[in-house]
Amino acid sequence: MILPPRALDDLDSFCEILRADRVGVFSDFDGTLTPLFDDHRDTVLSPAIRDTLSELSRKVELVAVVSGRDVRYLRETIGLKSVTYVGNHGLEEWKARGEQPEYRAQVPVGLVEEVESGVGHIGISGLLVENKGLRVAVHYRNAPDLAAARSAVLQMLEPLATSRGLGIKEGKMVWEIGPRVEVNKGTAVRRLAREYELTGAIVLGDDVTDCDAFDALHGLVRERGRKGAAVAVMDEETPESVLREADYYLSGLEEVEQFLRWMAYASSRAERKL
Repeated sequence: MILPPRALDDLDSFCEILRADRVGVFSDFDGTLTPLFDDHRDTVLSPAIRDTLSELSRKVELVAVVSGRDVRYLRETIGLKSVTYVGNHGLEEWKARGEQPEYRAQVPVGLVEEVESGVGHIGISGLLVENKGLRVAVHYRNAPDLAAARSAVLQMLEPLATSRGLGIKEGKMVWEIGPRVEVNKGTAVRRLAREYELTGAIVLGDDVTDCDAFDALHGLVRERGRKGAAVAVMDEETPESVLREADYYLSGLEEVEQFLRWMAYASSRAERKL
């Protein structure tokens, strides 16, 4: 398929966005700010990315990490009080310098145990269960047959979701089960953009769930005349839908770091201090 323009080749367009009165930068976490690890428990954030996010949060009105991870994990791993954290695809939120999270659903009691039991009955090696508080994820990246594992995990989760009135989401080599509510990364971007009265916004993401955030950004630009751009972070696993929805792309974590550093230290916004 035809790729969108490379973000680093068109920084003038991003300068226009960053000249807006009130600017927000939204980013996914896994696969965008960090590499994708074989075991989700091994994920770490580089000091360079952390320092750049900290500096960027001094130059724009909002820096938000919008992730499928839970908020507690994001806060502990990133460790910046100046960043807003949106976890579980919009189900929970911790505002910058806030004192407690906001939840938009209840924790499904006993769900972790049911999923672990189901995974045990599948009998496929390499499956990892992640307790995300409001959701439970089953990672199959390390399974010997990815296609078979993907199908088997979905078949296990579907009757559980039906019986408990829950919803299922898919990501890169992972299925998640949790509350069935009209909340996603897009509703989180839309809500925060309006709350912070943003007139410019940039969204970075690498997976299908980030398409909701891209769509929300495009809707805000159309509806209210805001300036904005959706940036796909591309690797060998990037779904085509992400590239179709994006206005620009960056190739891997190294280019993400370059782009964030440019915004924080060298762009038209870099001299501003909030």
